[in-house]
Amino acid sequence: MQRLRRIGREIGRFYWGSGLCDDVPALAWTLVVTLVPLALGLGALATVIFDKGAVRAFAEKAASVFPAEVHHQVVSLVLDTRKNTPLLITLAVIVMVWTGSGAVGVIERCLSRLLQYPRGGVVKRKARHIGLAAGLVIVIASMTVVVTETTILRHSLGLDGWVASVIGLPALGVITVVICAVLYRLAPTGRVPWRAAFAGGLPAGIVLLLTPTVVRYYMTEVAGSSAIGVFLVLIGVLVTCYAAALALIVGAGFTARVALGRTLPDVQPDSVYPAGQAPL
Repeated sequence: MQRLRRIGREIGRFYWGSGLCDDVPALAWTLVVTLVPLALGLGALATVIFDKGAVRAFAEKAASVFPAEVHHQVVSLVLDTRKNTPLLITLAVIVMVWTGSGAVGVIERCLSRLLQYPRGGVVKRKARHIGLAAGLVIVIASMTVVVTETTILRHSLGLDGWVASVIGLPALGVITVVICAVLYRLAPTGRVPWRAAFAGGLPAGIVLLLTPTVVRYYMTEVAGSSAIGVFLVLIGVLVTCYAAALALIVGAGFTARVALGRTLPDVQPDSVYPAGQAPL
């Protein structure tokens, strides 16, 4: 029993005491924002992959949830996307990298605080975040591929079949872990050892790979068969982003823990205030 209490205290100090709990909502919000340009880019890409008949069928189905007065406009919007696909994909990539730099900024701020590294100037720091955001965008896109592995999109891309599943998923897992490790190593201005970076990248990569797989079945079995499916889909999206943010922040915590070689520093250590006194 005493050992369990000690483990509980260690977990509390690691997640709540170090302030990691405050970084998770911030990162989750930036991931939600990043999904908007991601959806724009994938939607534009789908209009190229599928034939015009399939795109029209999708547009008709999507427009059915809107009032009849705007049905034609929604269908026209989807069909006209084919004409502007290169522009939309370019715009989606630019916006996704920019919003992704905000997510990188949350991770960099978290690691810099835990490791007590200087953050550098604003301009250089933002440029660094934008450069590293490409790695985070790849992770998000990889998660999307996992989510769509049983859909017609995967078949149209030629990624279906047992060979692709056996080779693709492990390879995707390795790539995700490596990208997370590189992100943890390069995000702060100070030097982070590779051993510490991979110590955080491994659990983060595993959770990032498993989360969309679980959510995919939730979308199919629960949200897809319910009368309030659109709200359940929204819940699935939010849970996915929160789980991804939790994985990335906890991975950053593991990285800092291994790099420091000791327990993470408390945000408000008990030694700040004399015994019996509390802050005003």
